[in-house]
Amino acid sequence: MSKGKSGNRPDEEQAGAGGGKADAAAGAVARGLVPEKGREPVFKAVIFDLDGTLIDSKEDLADATNRMLAAEGYPLWPVEQYGLFLGKGIRNLVCCALPPDKREDSVIDRCRDLTLADYARNCIVKTRLYPGIAQVLDALSASGMKMAVLSNKPHEVVLTIMDRLFGRWHFVRAVGAGAGLPMKPDPEAVAVLCREMGVPASEVLYVGDSDVDMFTARAAGVKALGVEWGFRGREELERSGAWQIAGRAEGILRVCFGEPA
Repeated sequence: MSKGKSGNRPDEEQAGAGGGKADAAAGAVARGLVPEKGREPVFKAVIFDLDGTLIDSKEDLADATNRMLAAEGYPLWPVEQYGLFLGKGIRNLVCCALPPDKREDSVIDRCRDLTLADYARNCIVKTRLYPGIAQVLDALSASGMKMAVLSNKPHEVVLTIMDRLFGRWHFVRAVGAGAGLPMKPDPEAVAVLCREMGVPASEVLYVGDSDVDMFTARAAGVKALGVEWGFRGREELERSGAWQIAGRAEGILRVCFGEPA
C-alpha cells in the first residue's frame, strides 16, 4: 500500500510532517524514543492492529451503532461500554449492542448493514491517532522498518482511514474484513503479510490491544506486544499471553530496538 492523501489529522499529529527521514530519526533520538545512532532494530517489520492500537475510534463506532439502535427503537449504550464490544468485526459489535431477544441472524444482518452504511460515512468524525503514535511511526519509518495493518474492520473503511489519517507513512499493505483473507484470530493474514513484506515470522512484531490480537500473533508464530491504552487493558492482555505490554506509545519503539516496553 503506497502513501495516500493526507487530511483530517489532528494538529498535534502533523508536527514534523515536512521533515525527512533523517529529521524524524534525529528527533526520535533527541526525545529518547529510540537508542542512539548505531543501534539496529531487532525486528524487521511490524504488523499493527488498527482500532484501539493506532487510533481511538470508539466514539465514531458507538455513535453509528447508537444511531442504528435509536432508529430501530432499541435502547442505546454509553460510549464506554462499546470498548467491550469491539475487536471481532462489525457484525459482532451489532450483535452485542442489540437486545438479547433481538439477536436472530436476520435482525443482526439487517442492523449490521444499517450500522456499516452509517459508519462508512462517519468513520473519521471523532477518530484520532493515540498520543505519540505519529512520532512512533516517524521513527519506525526512519529506521527502515516495514509496516502493515491488520484489522477486523471492513476493508473499505480501513482503506479510507489509512488514506485520511496515515497518508504520510508507507505501509506495505492494510488488510480489513472482506479483503479475501480470514478475520483474526485466524493467523493466515499474518502469514500473508509476512510473505508480502519479505520478512520471516521470527523477525516480525505484532502490536495490538485485545485478546484477539494476542491469539492471532501467537497462532502465527510472531511476538505479541500488547498496548494497554486501547479498548481492553492490561489484565486481558496478560491473560491472553502477551509477550510484553506497552503503557505508552514509545514502548513500541523500545521493543523494536530490543529494550523492555
